[in-house]
Amino acid sequence: MKTKSAIIFDWDLTLWNSWDLHIWLLKYTADVLQVVPPEPNVVADAYGTPFLTHLEHVLTLPIDRILPVYMGMYHALVQQKGHLYDGVLPTIGVLSDQGLTMAILSDKRQVFGELEVDISGIQNHFQYISFLNSGREYKPSPSRLYEVCDILGLTSGQVLYVGDSVSDLQCAKSAGIDFGAAMWASLNANGLRSESEYVFQQPADILDSLIHS
Repeated sequence: MKTKSAIIFDWDLTLWNSWDLHIWLLKYTADVLQVVPPEPNVVADAYGTPFLTHLEHVLTLPIDRILPVYMGMYHALVQQKGHLYDGVLPTIGVLSDQGLTMAILSDKRQVFGELEVDISGIQNHFQYISFLNSGREYKPSPSRLYEVCDILGLTSGQVLYVGDSVSDLQCAKSAGIDFGAAMWASLNANGLRSESEYVFQQPADILDSLIHS
């Protein structure tokens, strides 16, 4: 029996593998600009910060030097190197077939998020998709999570929010919504496990908890 009637997903490191491309782009950008590439653990520690702040922090250069190099190669390679995680597409398909309402709520900038969703081809499974616009609050603020629920006519008890980060967890907690930890690519696994209502090692585990239980 289904325990929830709606699932809201984060995007990066939950459904979409942006990490491999991001690490590659940071190394490429560092090489072009002749600075030392950041270590992956440094990138991981700063991954939850706003994107431009993150780039400046890990590359220790002004953003106006970083962006032309990083973004130019991003647009050249995103279709080649960006992809859904293994198991995401069939899991989303089953959830959709079972009639669950689904949405995406992400702090990724809208122009990039919409491009990646189009590449993934899964947009028709979702009733609402919310990427970040200028002036909107980042997670862990629950304001945009409340907004998605209001637009879809959902109560907090109907919804599970699935994400990979502590800010995702805090966002769900602030909204009074149960949280499912997407462990398959999380950079914060230790910080999620004990505080999450659900822990998913692989995307298919969502089906075991919500559909097959």
